[in-house]
Amino acid sequence: MEQVGAQGAEGGAEGGAISVVLVGHSYVRRLAEYMDRQRPRLVNMELAGVEVHCVGIGGATLRPGDRCIRRHLAAVSAYRPTFIYLHIGENDLGRMPDYQITNEILALAHDLAALCTRHVVIIGQLVPFLRTRHQHEQSVAWINVHLREQMPPPLVFWRHQSGFTTAVVFDDDQIHLNDLGNRRYYRSVRTAIARAIHH
Repeated sequence: MEQVGAQGAEGGAEGGAISVVLVGHSYVRRLAEYMDRQRPRLVNMELAGVEVHCVGIGGATLRPGDRCIRRHLAAVSAYRPTFIYLHIGENDLGRMPDYQITNEILALAHDLAALCTRHVVIIGQLVPFLRTRHQHEQSVAWINVHLREQMPPPLVFWRHQSGFTTAVVFDDDQIHLNDLGNRRYYRSVRTAIARAIHH
């Protein structure tokens, strides 16, 4: 299993820390690597009393198969999450109908909510990869709108305020985020988690 995690706060979950698990494809894995490179400053996303873990699977999909994100739910559960942040779906674009991607994300979030002590899953918006934007931008926009409209509480839809629309935030492969992109992504995810904790 491809799994990268930020180190926990002293005392861990047994010490009463809030456990937050980030779940998704390579964006989550690379965010964990970015936070690890910035140690100790970004440990646990600079949130007091919080333990941040990442289950990031390169190429993860919603479709059945070796890279299906559902194969890693036991790893998520092992962290005893209080909240979960989910980012998935882009690797399914063009391989599943848009409505099915939407339904699969909502079904997965429902199952993840059952693993959380507060039953809260934050679903991050899909990001149109620069390399495939001309092929999938309309699908990404449609899915994001319908996720937001169809999402029952306590699921939460999260829209990134710092856009990922310019080449400056992407690596040379035009799919993954570079350090600038990961810095923006980090700030956005951190804000989503902080709001969930305080509400």
